[in-house]
Amino acid sequence: MTERQMLEEQRELEHRAKYEALASEIGIDLLRSVIPISKSRVLEALLSGDTHLNSIQLSTWDAAAGVRQNKRHQYADAGFALWRSHKKLSLAERVSLLKHVAKFHYIDPRLWEGKTVK
Repeated sequence: MTERQMLEEQRELEHRAKYEALASEIGIDLLRSVIPISKSRVLEALLSGDTHLNSIQLSTWDAAAGVRQNKRHQYADAGFALWRSHKKLSLAERVSLLKHVAKFHYIDPRLWEGKTVK
């Protein structure tokens, strides 16, 4: 393993630890309830090698993270109460948190970790 690969792996572990702690603080069940896509779609993306779930439109994640595209109504109804109490989190952090929960708590990671079908 090269030094660059080791650094990348370390960053990934730190990222995972940060969002796992946030998910536990907010409530994993509550966060699972606002995941905007089906379990099968998450699994499909992960198995195709999309470990960051970027093949799912960002606007879909943004809406689940409490932001609407409509400028007059910034917060989506479903996510407003959840995110209102966690104002310290940026939109990017909320999206990352939802993606973390989708990967590790919405579906069983044993279904996809180490199994890439391209």
